Amino acid sequence: MRYFLSAVSIFLLILSRPVMADIILMDDFQDGKSDGWQAMGKGDVRLTEYKKNISLYLSHHVMVVTAFSTKGYDKVAVALSFAAKSLEEGEYCIAEVSGDKGQSWHEINRVGDGQDDAISLHTGSVSSEDLNDKAKVYIRVRITGNKNNDICWLDNVRVTGRRIRAGADKPHAFPVEALRSGASYDRPVDMSAFAPVNATKASPFEGKMTFDGGRIEGFEALKNTYGYGRGKAGRMPSFAVDFVSSGSDLIPVRRGLILTRDPQWDIILEPGKIWREAGETGFSRAAIPFALQEKNANCTHNGVMTFLYNEKGITSQVAVQISSETCLYFKFDLWGYVTATYSPASVTGSAEIKEAYAREKAVRLPVKPIHSLAQDYPGVNPDNFGSAAEVNPDDMTVYGLLVDGTHYVGDCKTRHGLYPYCDVLDLPSYSTAKSLFAGLGLMRMEKLYPGVGQEKIADYIPACKKSGNWSDVTFQDALNMTTGNYTTDKYMVDEGGQKMIRFFDAVSHKDKIKAACGAFKRKSRPGKKWVYHTSDTYILGTAMQNYLAGKGDFYADILKNPLWAELGLSPALNTTRRTPDKRAQPFVGYGLTYHRDDLVRLVAFLNSDKGLAADFFDKDEFDKAMQRNRAARGMAAFGKAVKYQNGFWASNFQKTLGCKSPIWIPFMSGYGGITVALLPNDMIYYYFSDNDDFAWKKAVSEAEKIKNFCL
Repeated sequence: MRYFLSAVSIFLLILSRPVMADIILMDDFQDGKSDGWQAMGKGDVRLTEYKKNISLYLSHHVMVVTAFSTKGYDKVAVALSFAAKSLEEGEYCIAEVSGDKGQSWHEINRVGDGQDDAISLHTGSVSSEDLNDKAKVYIRVRITGNKNNDICWLDNVRVTGRRIRAGADKPHAFPVEALRSGASYDRPVDMSAFAPVNATKASPFEGKMTFDGGRIEGFEALKNTYGYGRGKAGRMPSFAVDFVSSGSDLIPVRRGLILTRDPQWDIILEPGKIWREAGETGFSRAAIPFALQEKNANCTHNGVMTFLYNEKGITSQVAVQISSETCLYFKFDLWGYVTATYSPASVTGSAEIKEAYAREKAVRLPVKPIHSLAQDYPGVNPDNFGSAAEVNPDDMTVYGLLVDGTHYVGDCKTRHGLYPYCDVLDLPSYSTAKSLFAGLGLMRMEKLYPGVGQEKIADYIPACKKSGNWSDVTFQDALNMTTGNYTTDKYMVDEGGQKMIRFFDAVSHKDKIKAACGAFKRKSRPGKKWVYHTSDTYILGTAMQNYLAGKGDFYADILKNPLWAELGLSPALNTTRRTPDKRAQPFVGYGLTYHRDDLVRLVAFLNSDKGLAADFFDKDEFDKAMQRNRAARGMAAFGKAVKYQNGFWASNFQKTLGCKSPIWIPFMSGYGGITVALLPNDMIYYYFSDNDDFAWKKAVSEAEKIKNFCL
């Protein structure tokens, strides 16, 4: 029998529970009954007790099945625990769930040889759209042993879900009368209301849209770590932007981050849709995806707005809703109406704008839903990508896997249905920019200006020279987080300290660079000790911009114009977060915004075994970053199995995969729960989340089933 749940198991069980979830089924067998569990197969099934804990005992090759209803619930999640004894290689305790009468099964938990100490409980969980709102859902639990002493104990079966409001699960366009009157919007609606349902051809849309911002009536803070006030946060910024329609696409002329006068938010506008619903006359509909991005930060909240229009202008209120974000410390729902005007007029360069967006769509990778992996690669379990056992489903923004040029994607879930414009969902880079901006930037400059990495920080930044701690620190040291300047080398303690808060809170470049250069005292020789500071990356970016002097902009001329444009990346990457002053210094260590396709195609370019990227960057430094130089793995960052070099992390998966030699996988990491892994065989796995979940071993192990990683 088992005596305890490991701390990790408890943590994962907590993560798997949906926020504000109802319990649909809970069975810990403490009532001494196993009602509803039907046994079949060869072996013994009975309740056993040890130290007042009761669990369901299964032996040999037996299976038990139970059924329950999830009718009226979405966000259904299933979790349960196993202990095991005497399992041999190839023998498992397996739990699965089906929402389609057994036609397909999602694995909840699996325990095998090496996890069978008869003591430890191992918890697994799964969440899937397939389980929502079903009259009957089945759980089957089985042991695949060959002897009577092969034993599994089942415990802590828990099914949770969220009650569905009447009509919330049925796609429907936003009601016309509600848009015209500005009424009947007392709570968030399903996001499908902001997308075409029965679409017919719309009237063209071309001209300027002027959006009147201000306070939004509906606002609910779900997590507010720093106590942002409702009046400051629960509002929309004002803007005026030209739009052009092309077929059913509605394209904002100004793309990327738009700085506003709002005290809290800047805004990003994305291409949306125009259409008429079948049977509607005299007006057309428009929907515009957008994101609010926190000023001086990277927190990004995604929403959609919709309204009615005709050839003379807007004929309704504008309904606005935000139901998802990638932001660890501030989560909210926002919904309500604002006013806007549309002034039809010819837009300069409209033909070029339409052509550019057509090219943007044409170069996107082919997309398939993540569950298609099971059909395309038999034996692969899609549930291990974006696994609920590793990343809390309620805090997942997007995730996906690139295999052989096909982009397998998970749903873009929100708290109120699926986000209807997932291709243009805005994703904050956070510290993945340390790889894709700082890392690639210095490697590109090393290609253009050999030796630049050995230039001294103090020679290019007066504030750092004044501090006295930067005269022997090179550009390369700053990129590698080995400046020798720190308070403590304990993992991430400096990064979360008060000195870094002063750096993050500073708005002007003058204040930011002063805070960065003077934050830490000299503790060791440069290049010898790894200590993570986002401020070091800001210093590096400042030094590189000053090195270029009048030769160009570090972001636009080193990366965006030559590389982003060559790859055809979207205009979401046309801008980066900068200081809002004349200097306009890029943040460099964070502040980019991606679409999922941008990210995957850029990283695929880096990860290609054809060596395409090595022609663009300094080859020696690029090979180090990609872990292609076995003699230079990088600085130890988090134990012996995690390294850091040239802005990229790397982790050794030899033990996880059972390989005979080290398997170093380079990856990028971002604040709050963002991982982008450059897997062997040109594969890429990524997820964007915001619950501080940094776990992806299940994904690596499952991807290895597609193509062997033990090279």
